[in-house]
Amino acid sequence: MLGLAGLVLAVRVSLITEVPSERVAAPTPTLGTTAAIGAASTVELLLLLGLPRSRWPATLAAAVAVSALVLALGGAGWLAAVGLAATDAAAAVLAAALLAGNTAWRRGDADDARSWLRFLGVGAVLSPLLSAVASTVVVTADSGTAWPGAETARLAGAQFVSAALAMCVLVPLALRMRPDRIRRLAARGRLLEAAGTAVMAVVALSIVLAQPYVIPLFALPIPLVVVVFRIGLVGATPTMAISALMVLAATAAGTGPFVTMAADSRHDGIVLAQLFLLGGVVMMLTVCALLNRRGGMSVFADEDLLALIALNSGDLVFLASEGGRVRYVTRYSSASLHRPARDLLGAGWRTVVHADDLPIVDAAAATLRDGGDVGPVTVRLVGADNQHTWMTVRLRCTYVSGDSPGQVVGVGHDVTSVREHEHALAAQTARLRDLADIDPLLRIPNRRVFTEALAEDWRDAAATGTALSLLVVDVDRFKRFNDRFGHAAGDRCLITVAAAVRAILRPTDLVARYGGEEFAVLLPRTGAVGAAEVAHRLCQAVRAARAGEGHQAETVTVSIGAATHYPAGRSGESPGTADELFEAADAAMYQAKRAGGDRWAAASP
Repeated sequence: MLGLAGLVLAVRVSLITEVPSERVAAPTPTLGTTAAIGAASTVELLLLLGLPRSRWPATLAAAVAVSALVLALGGAGWLAAVGLAATDAAAAVLAAALLAGNTAWRRGDADDARSWLRFLGVGAVLSPLLSAVASTVVVTADSGTAWPGAETARLAGAQFVSAALAMCVLVPLALRMRPDRIRRLAARGRLLEAAGTAVMAVVALSIVLAQPYVIPLFALPIPLVVVVFRIGLVGATPTMAISALMVLAATAAGTGPFVTMAADSRHDGIVLAQLFLLGGVVMMLTVCALLNRRGGMSVFADEDLLALIALNSGDLVFLASEGGRVRYVTRYSSASLHRPARDLLGAGWRTVVHADDLPIVDAAAATLRDGGDVGPVTVRLVGADNQHTWMTVRLRCTYVSGDSPGQVVGVGHDVTSVREHEHALAAQTARLRDLADIDPLLRIPNRRVFTEALAEDWRDAAATGTALSLLVVDVDRFKRFNDRFGHAAGDRCLITVAAAVRAILRPTDLVARYGGEEFAVLLPRTGAVGAAEVAHRLCQAVRAARAGEGHQAETVTVSIGAATHYPAGRSGESPGTADELFEAADAAMYQAKRAGGDRWAAASP
């Protein structure tokens, strides 16, 4: 890039030195000279916009050194070479200092009116004016031409137009002909339209340049305006650059309407062509700015009215870039987010969304990129004081032109109070379900839950063809234990037994209090052998868990009856209904009791 800047500077001297003097010849202007005037400061500006400010001094020093060296080798005096190189560097620094702060515009994330109008003020007025005046002073001082005078004014005017045209054509082209914009244009199905429109504009320009009349020139901006409206800057900027090269090439070759207007003077024709092109570019960028303003991308003409509506709607209304960076937000956020609204400007929405809800944000962003609308989705927004605000948000992505970045319009409604009521209702429902389903003493399911689970497991066994086993567990001699140690100790005894039973069961098994000191254990997908093993382990576990405290601790035993249902078994080998399964297990439990307790018994087939 630095070498390109030096070469451009070497070419640009040829047209500047057309000032009559004894020391400098007046060469014929060519396409290279006309296209190169002012391009050096533009190239340096693009370099600075892509670098951090800390690297600007070193970059400018290198650019000035290389440019001055190339100019000197090309025949310019060292004083003029250094002066011209420093002039372009100063113009580039001025433009970069005024434009680099707008990061969103520079990166192509925003095409708002204010940014483009600022660029026109800098690129079409301030920077070219500095370059024209300073370089004219340097050249006239080096050539001995009187200052000020008619020739210096003519020279400064030509330099101003050349520098303004170069900056207004090359900077938008470099900043907007980006791969992401081309991909976005292709995703919206407008890439072929962009290419076709650009070709038609070039063909129309070729026809106009092939004849000497002036009036058809005024129809040339129409295709550019159409391109801006339909496609955006990604199509308009290369079309404008190609058009500028074609016009300058034809005029430098001595043909076309501009040479006719200048009475066959190629120099004056080139200046007229540059003025016409500059006007066309300024008009194109102004239309883009006004179009973006109409689309509500940055500056709303009726912002006060919109703000009044948004503030009185009671909702959070915001505008963000397609990447999620907030650009406008109503003052309502101060209350709903527990933070000032200004804290959100420039921030990404991921910074204010609760970490657990970020997958919802990522899914919403993907939907917007695919062209869909989002909503309603509910996420938690985190305030400055770490308070959470539940917000139901609707999002829509709008596009002002075919290649412009999407602008996300969002409306959020505070549903924190609704969510709090929902949570309170859910907690109350859970408490009621706990009272209805859980035994308050033992904290295990009650008989109602057991009955429902038995019916469900019975259906599952029938559907899968697997076995279902049931154990009925009864505490031995519990009445005597109660009479001896009291009801409180009896309660603790039942708690001990329930804990011992739960400890050896699988997560898929169920133990419930069936009534009094009797428990029921469901063993889904378990055959008779598995049920026998579980019953044996239950007897051991309860025996090892001594009930009572201190010297009053007593060994407690249980009697267990086991029964198994085989859906695929032969008739008569297993109970035919869920009630029969329970009755078989209950009968087996009494058989174990009659045998002395502290044992288990299997139901007879």
